[in-house]
Formats: sequence, structure tokens, C-alpha cells
Amino acid sequence: MKSKLIATMVKAAIDLRLLVGYKLVTVASLSESNLATVKQMDALRSEAQNWQDQCSRLSKRNSMLSMEKDRLDKEVQDILDEKDILIKELQDTSVKLRDTTSEVEIANSEMLILRASLDEGTELSKQLKEALDRWTS
Repeated sequence: MKSKLIATMVKAAIDLRLLVGYKLVTVASLSESNLATVKQMDALRSEAQNWQDQCSRLSKRNSMLSMEKDRLDKEVQDILDEKDILIKELQDTSVKLRDTTSEVEIANSEMLILRASLDEGTELSKQLKEALDRWTS
């Protein structure tokens, strides 16, 4: 029993040491503190709601920007596809142009040969006419 009494006294001494420097709080001060805490909680709730609203707006904006990005990506792909088609058509046209140029060069060579033959035929015709005129005169 003595040891229980000593243990209780030691415990009371420790409790008293822990209480040194502390003061008792009145119900009014607790009520004021509680009111201030409630006001702070209301302000924090309001701020949290503002952040949630802003997050919601940003999420909607992000969705809209994502849809716009997808639309622009499709438009870019369409333009690239059209570019590929135009490049193919240009290559085909270039091949046709080279073929036509070759044909024109061949026709030009043939025309030069025909012109030379025509000049030669005209010269022969003149000579024949002169010979005929001399023979008939």
C-alpha cells in the first residue's frame, strides 16, 4: 500500500509539473476560439470551392482544347494527304511533260528534215523548170 501511495504521489508531482505554465480556459474564450475556428473553416471551404470551380473550368477548357487539337490534327493529316496526292499528280505530269518534250523534239527533228527535203525539192523543181524552159525554147 505504501508503494501505491508513493506511486500516486509521484504521478501527482509529474502531473503538477506538466500543468505549470498552463492556465485554465474559460467557456467564453473556448466559444470565441470555436467561433474563430468555424469562421476559418468557412473561409477554407469557400476557398476550396473556388479552387474546385477553377479546376472544373480548367478541365472543361482542357477538354475543349483537346477537341480543337484533335480537329487540327485531322486537318493537318488531310492537308498532308492532299499534299501527297498533289506530289503524285506533279510527278505524273512531269513524266508526261518529259514524254511530250521528247515527242516535240522528235517532231522538230522530222520537221527540219522535211524542210531540208522541201528546200532540196524546191531547188530541184527550179532546176527542172529551167531545164524544161531551155529545152522548149
